[in-house]
Amino acid sequence: MSLYGSEILTSYVLILSSESDKKIPEEIQNTLLEALNRYTNGLIYRNSYISNTDFLLKKIIVLDALSRFQTVGDDVIRSIQVDPKILPTDILISLRNIYSKSRIYKNQISQLDILLKSRFRVQGTSYNFVDETGLWWLLSSNDSTVMRIILSVVKDPNWKEDLPRLIRGAISRQSKGHWDITPANALGILAFQSYSKQFEKDSVEGTTVVTLENNSNTLEWKNQKEPNKLTLPMPHNAQNLEFVQNGNGKPYVIIHTKAALPLKEKLESGMRLEKEILNESGNKKTSFQEGDIVRVRLKIYTESDLSWIAVRDPIPAGASILGSGLGNDSRSGSELTKEENWWSSPTFIERKWEGYTAYFEYLPAGSVTLEYVYRINQTGKFILPPTRVEAMYLPDQFAELPNSDQMITKE
Repeated sequence: MSLYGSEILTSYVLILSSESDKKIPEEIQNTLLEALNRYTNGLIYRNSYISNTDFLLKKIIVLDALSRFQTVGDDVIRSIQVDPKILPTDILISLRNIYSKSRIYKNQISQLDILLKSRFRVQGTSYNFVDETGLWWLLSSNDSTVMRIILSVVKDPNWKEDLPRLIRGAISRQSKGHWDITPANALGILAFQSYSKQFEKDSVEGTTVVTLENNSNTLEWKNQKEPNKLTLPMPHNAQNLEFVQNGNGKPYVIIHTKAALPLKEKLESGMRLEKEILNESGNKKTSFQEGDIVRVRLKIYTESDLSWIAVRDPIPAGASILGSGLGNDSRSGSELTKEENWWSSPTFIERKWEGYTAYFEYLPAGSVTLEYVYRINQTGKFILPPTRVEAMYLPDQFAELPNSDQMITKE
């Protein structure tokens, strides 16, 4: 038992009580509120783990908690006035919560919302934040920040179009079924419950009719455990795509367009990919002969932390990837293949006749370099499909790179 209370932990408990509608016994709640009021009035002082310069951040968090149970005066709000651009996103959300309960400052929420949205990184059909700096000593993390913005805006009609992306972003942040820290998991449960109450009051039932040009398709929702998938041919001219729901609920629709055309230029969506073809010495290789050893260097760039990434790179027919465990192949592969730090190494590698595939359970934002080696065993002209890297459970996060035809001659 500690003789010293924590203003951050106290605020966290009160915020959970407010968001979950679960009451704290009145006597205990009054004690907590009194302690926080004394803190904001300067009657209680707490040393910081890092420095005393974070007092403003703590005070905003404390006032966020207090504003849920009592009126916070405008003079008190004036004491935390600062350029919001310098505030971490998590603290900016707390400031938004405080403003939402103030008669005078409520009209400034739109300015805070513009700033919040400017910090989003659009990743296909999901959002995440650019400034992912977890304030651990404030019980904050990258994941909890996403949950807190959902809780803050879930009832705001101005955020209705953004919420589905935020929800998908929150789901994509899970690792092995949970988020990074305990507060993120607690707030995450409350965020999804709040979203469900607001937008998913009725379960989806009945049928949905999808019409494009003169083609209509009916999707049944009864006993449907997996999402319905439907492939429609692209019309020659511009046409309206119509959805009609017959029954309860409001189903979600995600639309992807795909073209069966050869890739002529690199394609990037939330990820970037570079490829080099090198000889045994590590220099650029421009000609290919039967029996040559070819080193392939792939560099993957990610804009944010991602889980379960797959990179697939084709090789010419008849070639064999070294390092498969077959005697000299294994030895040659280990000598020529570059491995970086363990945390950026593939979780699993497949060396098949059609190409090289590496799987990463987790990749942090930034770049990672991957190399492998193969031996050319056959002559001819080989047309290779594109090299592709993708987030396996976020289909909008990928990059593709076209490969030039490979002409292989005799020695």
